[in-house]
Amino acid sequence: MSYSLFVILTLSLNSNNLDRLSSFFIVTICAILALFILCFQINTKVGSNFLVIILTGFIIKLFLGYLFWEFYIFPDYFSNPFSVFKFDHMEYLYTESLMRDFAQQRIENGFFYFSPQMALYKHFEIHYFMSNLYISGSFNPFDLAVQNALFSIYTSFIVFGIANMLCANSTQLQFALILAVFQPFSMISSTIWRDVVGQFFVSLGGYVLFIAMSKRTIEAFVLIVIATISMYIQRFNYVFFPFIIYGTFLITKANKKVFFTLPVMLGLLIYFDNYFGIISGLLNDYGGNLASISLWLLLPLNVVRIFIGAFPWVNWFNFDDNSIFLIAGYFESVFLITMMFILFHHLRKKYNKNQPLSFIETLLMLLFGLFIFSAFGTVEIHQGYMSIGAIFIIPVISKLSGIKNFIIYSIFIFLVFICANVLYIILGLRGLGIGTSIR
Repeated sequence: MSYSLFVILTLSLNSNNLDRLSSFFIVTICAILALFILCFQINTKVGSNFLVIILTGFIIKLFLGYLFWEFYIFPDYFSNPFSVFKFDHMEYLYTESLMRDFAQQRIENGFFYFSPQMALYKHFEIHYFMSNLYISGSFNPFDLAVQNALFSIYTSFIVFGIANMLCANSTQLQFALILAVFQPFSMISSTIWRDVVGQFFVSLGGYVLFIAMSKRTIEAFVLIVIATISMYIQRFNYVFFPFIIYGTFLITKANKKVFFTLPVMLGLLIYFDNYFGIISGLLNDYGGNLASISLWLLLPLNVVRIFIGAFPWVNWFNFDDNSIFLIAGYFESVFLITMMFILFHHLRKKYNKNQPLSFIETLLMLLFGLFIFSAFGTVEIHQGYMSIGAIFIIPVISKLSGIKNFIIYSIFIFLVFICANVLYIILGLRGLGIGTSIR
């Protein structure tokens, strides 16, 4: 409902005659109104802090997005109506270009129209969905920052909901919300990619998946299909995750439905594969590294490699096609490693006290593990494949630690990275990339 309101308000208040600043102002106001409506719809245990956290995160994301946009991507965007993209990188601009094409077709042929040829493009479904931003005919690309910021907040709402499923108290719910809102992965709102909106669909799929576990067989099937489609919208290989998690749930619980449900789930998976070509797409696009013997021989090292991400950090100062997007990834590495440190530290303490995690918490850990595994299939650094799924471990972390400890650990790990970068330079290794040399 909140997103529908955002689209309706944008369409009614925006027009193709508006300049860049006016268009951005209108889209931002519409997004804030949508967030207000959503906040008031949710019965929350966090109280007034809920809205403060949401709006603060939204504004900071837009501000960081503007800095990134003005200095690297599109200087003088607001001040000069004739300015153009400075960073003309085809892969980077792919999403914006598809959004524009879809929107133009929908304007000319009807709201739900798209050319069959557009279905040949990779992940056309999500780009079609994102083209709602341009459906008014106002093609101002920085408006995408508002859409990204808005959907990152929607994802935070879902993380909050999952934490609530775990019976988190008000302090833990607030902590989960803060971690989700300020995940570095989505902090630079002006990055032109599908992944922030895609993370929303992944989180929605996960949320629906865990709801399915409390439903009867037929309802559960319907919800599993919804969860599968939702995750598929972002990436082919995520389509297996709902089946794996729900199958684990049935087997572990020794549920009598398992003998009926698992064959049907396998049939559904085969149907999806026949219809969408999932396995062939997975092997062609995301599985090129899985056949590598060195991947498995060096598996522990590769796990470390994924969490470290792009390294050394000084590569950012090259300001080239590959480097300017890395800064969010650097902080994402700190974020992810901090969560893993807290997780293993507290799991060890719980084990010593014979206090295991709840079943749902264990399944959330398994689900995050699948996202870690998904990053192994790519030869280059694709920490983002894992980062998208980090939202599922946030509710678990929020029940194990507090925000004060998280900040202390984050600062410590950040300083370790700084020292590692200094050492890397002192040893004369500058210019090499650990992430791309170890696989």
